[in-house]
Amino acid sequence: PEKDLMRQVALLACIFMFLTTASSSATFRVPMDAPTIGEGLSLAARGDTVLVACGTYLEHDISMVSGVVLRSESGEAGCVTIDCQNTGTGIQCTELDSTTCIEGFTITQAFHSGMTLTSSDPQITDCAFLSNEANFGGGINGMESNPLIERCLFQANSAYGDGAISLFRSSPEIIDCTFLGNTAYVDGPGAIWCRFSSPSLLRCQFIGNVSQSFAGAIYARDASSLTIVECTFAANGVPGGVAAISLPGWSESVQVITGCTFHGNTGGPAIWVGTASLTLSNSIIAGNDGEALAIQDSVPAITCTDIYGNGGGDWTAPIAHLLGQEGNISLDPQFCDAPAQDLTLRASSPCAPGSTPGCGLIGACPVGCDSPTSAEQVHELPGGVTLAPCHPNPFNPSTTIRYGLPNPGAVNLEVFDVAGRLVRRLKAGAVEPAGLHKVTWQGKDDRGRELGSGVYLYRLTVGKVVRTRAMTLVR
Repeated sequence: PEKDLMRQVALLACIFMFLTTASSSATFRVPMDAPTIGEGLSLAARGDTVLVACGTYLEHDISMVSGVVLRSESGEAGCVTIDCQNTGTGIQCTELDSTTCIEGFTITQAFHSGMTLTSSDPQITDCAFLSNEANFGGGINGMESNPLIERCLFQANSAYGDGAISLFRSSPEIIDCTFLGNTAYVDGPGAIWCRFSSPSLLRCQFIGNVSQSFAGAIYARDASSLTIVECTFAANGVPGGVAAISLPGWSESVQVITGCTFHGNTGGPAIWVGTASLTLSNSIIAGNDGEALAIQDSVPAITCTDIYGNGGGDWTAPIAHLLGQEGNISLDPQFCDAPAQDLTLRASSPCAPGSTPGCGLIGACPVGCDSPTSAEQVHELPGGVTLAPCHPNPFNPSTTIRYGLPNPGAVNLEVFDVAGRLVRRLKAGAVEPAGLHKVTWQGKDDRGRELGSGVYLYRLTVGKVVRTRAMTLVR
């Protein structure tokens, strides 16, 4: 009995020590507790947080630690800049689990990718990858990794191939991200390259990405299966290649594109499909340089889709017989301002909810420029909370931003520069009624000073819902 009692006491002591250790997570502050981000992470263990004060840190090849939260002081990309000074990789991630978080950093001037992921599944949120280089994946190079990438900006990254993200045997979730002006110099797409990978993309924007071959925005091969939902592809291009998305397949793969808009992409067809099996629904392919769809093998399943005004042809063989079936149309989508890449819809658009019976909204962008304000119509828009492209865009000196709320909610609407710095608060948490709303921005910061020409991001936050879009100020 005495031995049993001693065993019980020892067991309780072990349990107590385990619970105490598990709950004794620490926070290490940079530069207070450690002078650099790398040294701060070297102090941390699973469950700890490394909190980085706002500023610019001249570091590279920072080794991330599994189970650790690495966060900038404000959680915004503009708070902390990791300037690699054209050397190495920004952050290296190896064998990280999904409890690992990287939040609120700008990574720039890396020479071997802004971030590398090897057998890692971290959460990467509110980060900006700007002007990084690599052989493959200027922004992120992912190998056998399944990260969550949310509310991130990939701009002006470049690579020999795969300008923004390179994926090998990886299946990330990419949500509310913007891919702007990324470049692949030789092989690969301007934005995302997939091999044996199955990423899911939700509410992303691909604007002005360029490749010298393959595809302007996305290239998927070797059994890669993509799910692309409510994404916009505008002004991407490749001379003689596929303007936006190339889906060669090369082995059995299933591709799903739904609720997307393709406009103003240049080069060959907007979408090319090889051996892949494509399901295309509730999408607009209009005003692109080449033909809408080029099909090598099986005819895709197409429903509730508007294909109109493409330079190389619209409902051409082998999809010609699908026009007029299952809600498919060939009508002017009536964008608010297509030359300015404002791809919201006029209320009279044939792609507006209710215009095509049984289809709902067609395309990635809601009714915007002259829309009614009933809460009932806002409920019909995908995702509930909506943020429309501003109008005009580009603009000088002002532009109008429209957004929709399915229910009353506290609204934050903010403008950031491409480095992620907050420059203007347009709405600061006031509760607004359900319906469609608009606000005009005069191109000035919070102190009333005029901002210079450039690309700016405007972000709408309502509760846990976040929507982000880009706009261009031209002085």
